[in-house]
Amino acid sequence: MGTRQQAFSILEIVFTLSIVSVLSAVGVWSLTSTLADTRARSAARSMADLLVLARGEAIRSGTPHLAFFGLDAAGAALTGAGGQPAAGVVIRDDNGDGLVDPDEIIAAIPLENSPTLAWGRALAGPTAAPDDNPGGSFASSGVDFLCCSFTLPDGSSPARWVAFLPDGTPRAFTTLPFSAGDIASGNGSIYLTSGSRDYAVVVAALGGVRLHAWNDGASAWTR
Repeated sequence: MGTRQQAFSILEIVFTLSIVSVLSAVGVWSLTSTLADTRARSAARSMADLLVLARGEAIRSGTPHLAFFGLDAAGAALTGAGGQPAAGVVIRDDNGDGLVDPDEIIAAIPLENSPTLAWGRALAGPTAAPDDNPGGSFASSGVDFLCCSFTLPDGSSPARWVAFLPDGTPRAFTTLPFSAGDIASGNGSIYLTSGSRDYAVVVAALGGVRLHAWNDGASAWTR
């Protein structure tokens, strides 16, 4: 009788430990996913704040302010004023060339190297965020423009940058010299993903900036 009770106790302990291990694994995965989503949302908010800053400073100063994400208009990786890698920068384009000059940088978002934070959409697929650029799209191949749906003034090519003029409107632009497109040409979005949640920072045609998250259950973008 004692042997049977002992054997049963050992089996019970093994079973209990197995359940605890499974629950612990689920808990760790849930925590990791939550932290990744929090990091992605924080990054998206930083992008939105950078755009709001660019628009506000353009209106206040009367000088075009340009926002870049990931790459500059020459295709080079962004750096902050101190030379550190940057995910996004805003410049006051004092010399009118449309390029990122170190002495023109007024704000920068440090580049975060994380396997749980990336440009683009993981779950939303081809579904664009509300009020996104109807003529914009991601590149068909490669990763150069996976972040954004901005375009050049003629709408022919994707871009990772947008300008705000003193009237507060976002404009597509070309460089050397800086030349802005028509009103509404700066409409577009920046997409970020944690792998389990997608985020979109949308620049509306007249300059409003909104943050959306992809609701996978509802298969829709929500604010």
